[in-house]
Amino acid sequence: MKKLLATLAVTLTLISAGAFAMAVKPATPLLEERTHNNRTYLFAKTCPLPDMLIVGLHGGRGTSQGAADMMLFHERSECLAVAYPEHRPDVTTWNAHSYQGYRWRTNAEDAGVPDVLYLTSLINSLRTELGAPKVYLSGISKGAMMSYAVAYHAPGLVDAIGVVAGDFPDEHCQSPCLGPGNPVALKHIHGRRDSLVPLTWAQATIDRWRQANGCSASTVPASGGGKAYRHCSADTEYHYLFGVGHVWPEGATAALLEFFARQ
Repeated sequence: MKKLLATLAVTLTLISAGAFAMAVKPATPLLEERTHNNRTYLFAKTCPLPDMLIVGLHGGRGTSQGAADMMLFHERSECLAVAYPEHRPDVTTWNAHSYQGYRWRTNAEDAGVPDVLYLTSLINSLRTELGAPKVYLSGISKGAMMSYAVAYHAPGLVDAIGVVAGDFPDEHCQSPCLGPGNPVALKHIHGRRDSLVPLTWAQATIDRWRQANGCSASTVPASGGGKAYRHCSADTEYHYLFGVGHVWPEGATAALLEFFARQ
């Protein structure tokens, strides 16, 4: 009887320990609030020596915390650093509208440092701090437009952009508006039911970027979903999703990380 009770006690102890171990999740890196050029941003590292830096840009009227909660790059298992910047506090979104000699504007005149220059400065600062990792820019809606703007107006700054639900219209850039001065890899994810940024707008942007990256018009299936253009100087891919509107869709973060890892 004593032997049976001892065996039962050990069994219950092991079961309890196992249940506790299953309930404990790996620790999520804490988002650190930082300041750069009088603007706050959120920052995290998933490992001591990340080999990639991702900069995630929120959409219109969004926040850095909102971008973090939506994109969740900092909760991934890949070894990376991520920064979630925020637009200037005196305007409602990124100034990713009219291009006028480096003075980007929103509904208010830009009286401070243009966002292209601010993001360039932030990225260069983080790149120095982290030991020159590869840099990838991502964003949704106005954040996607801002990603295109940075890649276009600061060629050589980022290794790739991965955007959701945005575009880069002709009026946003100098003529002729094709793409960056140097090839920049692109993955564009877009919902076919997006009524705020219609799919046709995105298609026009992607086609210009394809030409700038030296791609042919033919495509093959992309490894992370969607289609990839062929014969490119830099990978150029798109993924149009049925039944999806103007949102960051489920699986977008994983798809973009898969794309970034191939660059």
